[in-house]
Amino acid sequence: TFEVLDRRRPTDAPVAEIAAIDKMTAEELFPHAEVFAEEGIRLPYRLHKPAVCAEKTRYPLVLFLHGAGACGTNNVRQLAHGVMPICRYAMKHGDAFIVAPQCPEGKKWVDVDWSAPTMERPNAPSEQMQAVMSLLKLLKGSYPIDGSRIYVTGLSMGGFGTWDIVPRMPGFFAAMMPICGGVDETTADLYKKDGRAPG
Repeated sequence: TFEVLDRRRPTDAPVAEIAAIDKMTAEELFPHAEVFAEEGIRLPYRLHKPAVCAEKTRYPLVLFLHGAGACGTNNVRQLAHGVMPICRYAMKHGDAFIVAPQCPEGKKWVDVDWSAPTMERPNAPSEQMQAVMSLLKLLKGSYPIDGSRIYVTGLSMGGFGTWDIVPRMPGFFAAMMPICGGVDETTADLYKKDGRAPG
């Protein structure tokens, strides 16, 4: 298992020529198109893996949650905005695992009314968010991932999702970066404790 590996970090250096990295398409950056299935929920996702995993080295994992305009089942649309620059940056600094799931049409990462002046955090995660949480645990157990460097970010609907997932997985994420997403302001205490969710 990967639990016996050292926590050695990849060297902070490009894994390919910078010009070549900058020219890579979405499909080249995320060649692994998969579907995670759990309890009747099917969650398409794209995965970027380090081209070569160095011996006894653990790599960061970044979860990217797309916005509402990228919903669907084609397992491509979620790569259009935001995640490719993250992938290119990672490849220029030693590389990382990066996962970009796709939420189905008509569904949300968080079941809230975006137009409401305030929001109340649902007691339970949406079906799609539950699948994302299970997928993360699967990836962490299947690849040489550094458990101290797991990150989440998302745009708009994905920003809502970023706020939502962190307290549902206490201590799992090292950092979060929600962009243009909303949060239940009464849950602020869930995000304290040294910048990490309590766990």
